Amino acid sequence: MPQPRPSCPYLRQLSTTKCGPGLRLLGASAALAVGVLGTVYVVVVGPLATRGYEIRSLQQQLAAVKQAASQLEVQVAEQQAQVPVGVGNQASYVAVGSIEYLAAAPAQVGVAVR
Repeated sequence: MPQPRPSCPYLRQLSTTKCGPGLRLLGASAALAVGVLGTVYVVVVGPLATRGYEIRSLQQQLAAVKQAASQLEVQVAEQQAQVPVGVGNQASYVAVGSIEYLAAAPAQVGVAVR
């Protein structure tokens, strides 16, 4: 009758000869794979996270600049609206001597005459 194989919890009996070299090699391979995958993760994901942070920061700066530009446009419009009519355009206005009205069909139209 074959003897039952003794139990071999990996963490408790790693250094004993009961586990055999196959299980040790499997454990070492798993540890190496975890180490390599962890290193690859840090190397690949680290710069991507940094790039994402830079993009988010630039987007926030862009939004702030757009808001400031909008506020400046409003201020320019307010300042232009406060300029009195005729300032800067006085040379294009002509004084009217008299006004004569012509009879038109539904309403009267005023015509300035020099």
